[in-house]
Amino acid sequence: MSDLDLTRLPKGERGRMALLDYVRSSDDRVERYFLEVKSDVDLTTKEGRAKVAKFVLAAANRDADRAAKRFEGHALMVLGVGAGVAAGVGAFEAMDLERDVQKFTGVDGPVWDFERIPVDDDRDVIMIVVDPPTGAVWTCLADGPAGLQDGAIYVRGDGDTRRASGAEIRQMISRAQAPRVTVDVDVELLGQVQSFAIEAAPIVERVNREADRLLSHVAPRGASAAFRVLGSMDTRPRARFTQEVEAWRTSITDDPFAGPLALAAHQLDGLQIRVTNRTRTFLRDVRVEIEFDAPVRALEWLSPLEDDEEFDVLPGRPKAWGTDTIGALGGYSFGRVSSSIPVRSPDGVTKIESALPARLGLSFQDLRPETTRLSDDDDVVLVMLPVTVAVESITARWRLTAAEVHDVFEGEFEVTVKHVDVDAHALVGGNGGS
Repeated sequence: MSDLDLTRLPKGERGRMALLDYVRSSDDRVERYFLEVKSDVDLTTKEGRAKVAKFVLAAANRDADRAAKRFEGHALMVLGVGAGVAAGVGAFEAMDLERDVQKFTGVDGPVWDFERIPVDDDRDVIMIVVDPPTGAVWTCLADGPAGLQDGAIYVRGDGDTRRASGAEIRQMISRAQAPRVTVDVDVELLGQVQSFAIEAAPIVERVNREADRLLSHVAPRGASAAFRVLGSMDTRPRARFTQEVEAWRTSITDDPFAGPLALAAHQLDGLQIRVTNRTRTFLRDVRVEIEFDAPVRALEWLSPLEDDEEFDVLPGRPKAWGTDTIGALGGYSFGRVSSSIPVRSPDGVTKIESALPARLGLSFQDLRPETTRLSDDDDVVLVMLPVTVAVESITARWRLTAAEVHDVFEGEFEVTVKHVDVDAHALVGGNGGS
């Protein structure tokens, strides 16, 4: 079974393809209260469209707290996949599907939509997406195919869509009658994104020169006795030293910006996230997520370098031949080292959930009424490296959830981008060149 983050709603082409791979590589056990899979639904027929309406009603009647644990509260119905094959469904009119679903759900019924995943010229896998439950109880408004009955209430269980029992209906009514919580929140980012225009070629050229220089110091056959004695003092066999140098050359060639990114993490200020509760509602277990589009990259903030501290922009450089000697270990204590590192509370700490494109997560144990809370300021740095076109700002999207609040709050904000042109020749020829 392919990996899929079931807590997040699959978005964009990559997200939809990941969902398709997950469903295609699974069996019937993949069907849960948040996911239904059907291989043989014909959306050109009233029977097929009625099955969609039944799922929409059932998904909208789920318990909001339970629903929030998967797909960000949404429910998905995937049509055209079965037995490990994504055959898709034939062409259909979207207007006919919307009209027939609306017949059973009503004009003001549950919010839903669909997306197409093309599999060939005339067939698509269809993904029906139902919004998170609102707490309302949705009844069927007409008799129809697929067992639909006027006045019936449908629920989505693990692997089936069925009529609700009396106990389930009573529970749904109790949830619907519970007082609604009024929430007005806002999320801001204090800080900026730093973009860098930098070329990779000078970095690759430098690592090749340095690697060749390191290898040239290995005692060749026929070398002088003094040369051989110096080399023989190294604790590494010549073959291992050569492997170290070639591995270093390859790592920098494959990722020439690893050094500049690490340097940026040392030199840039960490950002802060500000979360404001404008209402008199006490919020517990607050979770904030912020997403940026590529090529914004999130880096762990690193403490600033001291004035006399050297930094190598070609990280992982092996020690020169003849310097890794037994004598070089003098003064080193081989005794057991014990240290106590305090465990940091996750409250107010910004976590990197995805480095590229950047996705950040932040949790607060509580957010009191009419108050503002700030994240720590030494957690994350945001960069764009390398870039070819400078931009003045980018848009970020945020979503906030809280315990016992059956809703998802979303918004977006603009982040200033500061641009710098970096001379890669000077960068690798200076503090990282020897």
